[in-house]
Amino acid sequence: MILTEANQRRLRIINNTLPGRQLYASTPSPEPDLRPRAVRSSACQEHTNLHSRLDVVEKKVEDTVEKLEAELAALLDEIEAPKWRPLLDNTGKTAVDILEDPEQRGQS
Repeated sequence: MILTEANQRRLRIINNTLPGRQLYASTPSPEPDLRPRAVRSSACQEHTNLHSRLDVVEKKVEDTVEKLEAELAALLDEIEAPKWRPLLDNTGKTAVDILEDPEQRGQS
């Protein structure tokens, strides 16, 4: 199997992040990773920090969605309550356009 340069780089990154375990047998790369270990470690730490921050954002979004779902359910229950039923029951009646001018409403 021939690996492109980009795929070789990805494979080296994966293999470098999992010391002692190689996911795939990589072909020898033409250029070794010449970045100092501290720089590689720093990049990994930034990557980890980014994922941690994304996890926090994801949790906040999930919590917000849950709260909105609960509020929506409460609003729908309230709208379907018997005290609102006469306002929502328009069988045999024409619908009222709330944006229509009240003077024209009587004429139509």
